[in-house]
Amino acid sequence: MKYVFIMVMAGSIVCFAYPISDIPELEETWAANQYVFPLVYDVPDSLIPNGVTDLIIAAVPAGELALTVYLIGDGSEVTDVLASGPYQGECNFAKSSALWSPEKSAIELYFQMPYCARYAGAVYEWTGYDLVPVEWLSGDPSMDALENIDSLLAIGEIEQAGIELGNMFYPGSYYYPGEMAMKFLRSTHEHALAEYRAANPDGAVQLFIEAEEAMSYQLITNPWYRAFEDSSDFNESDLHPYTTIGEFTMIANDYGFFLEQAGMYEEAVDVLYGVLTLDPQRMVAYLNLGDALWGLNEYHNAVSEYLVYKEMMEAVELEEDIPERVNQRVLNYTGPI
Repeated sequence: MKYVFIMVMAGSIVCFAYPISDIPELEETWAANQYVFPLVYDVPDSLIPNGVTDLIIAAVPAGELALTVYLIGDGSEVTDVLASGPYQGECNFAKSSALWSPEKSAIELYFQMPYCARYAGAVYEWTGYDLVPVEWLSGDPSMDALENIDSLLAIGEIEQAGIELGNMFYPGSYYYPGEMAMKFLRSTHEHALAEYRAANPDGAVQLFIEAEEAMSYQLITNPWYRAFEDSSDFNESDLHPYTTIGEFTMIANDYGFFLEQAGMYEEAVDVLYGVLTLDPQRMVAYLNLGDALWGLNEYHNAVSEYLVYKEMMEAVELEEDIPERVNQRVLNYTGPI
């Protein structure tokens, strides 16, 4: 076997290059995958042998989840093996990259797995003929983001959770849209109630605004509280496996209430009409809608909603729980009934 001795003084790398044809299995793999194997970017010129224009990482199988990787020097007249070393772990040359790290004085090799953000790889010192692994790489930024989202939602950081969600790669490989939407709605509702009880309805509304932005990534029709025409539409949706109409409209009704309490009457009316379209039996929504319409000086429409609310409350013998303002407004507008 004929070896070619190459010394690169500036980089202190000495390598014994030999033709790729000396390794038949590598030569065959190279012929089939040459344009799939990654170029090694940013290698200093002082480390590149004469006649070589590109450094490329190639590989042949060496066992289960194992490869022998080769540093190939490719040029117009040469295709030489410059160095080789082991690799252990997942690989996917269809989505691979390699680069020279000046901070580490080493070659970094990365593989991204199909249809997800999971990656694997290795860091190699190039010492003459050897590629010496000094670090194995692995991670999954989308899985990390998913864990961060759960932590952020637990403490009511809705906006930050939404940012994490928007930055995820291949989200469909990590969660179901309906399930994630309900995670956001439940957390938002819980912490919005706390804001309202602390006499901060504006803060409660802001949390829902942040949640709506995050839910735009879930392929849920916006606005979410108007997403469904009726119960059949809801039951066929991505949300249905993860919630009920009762829970969904309860959350939406409370959002409408927070809007009304914050003086955002038009927005409240829109939300509450959505609630009653999906669940006409939600009594308190008629009360909240009446209050929001009253705030818009739409007294006739407000009283109409109050009367529906009163009739429903009386039907279940809860007339004593009807707020006095409702009775007074109905009386003042219509006279004794």
